Amino acid sequence: MRNIIKNQSILQKKKNLAQQHQLLLFKLTLKK
Repeated sequence: MRNIIKNQSILQKKKNLAQQHQLLLFKLTLKK
């Protein structure tokens, strides 16, 4: 059971990182 929770938190962190990355890319494209 603990393992599932750990996996979910890792997935959540990856999602957050991906969203931050997309935001950065978006800002970069706006600057062009």
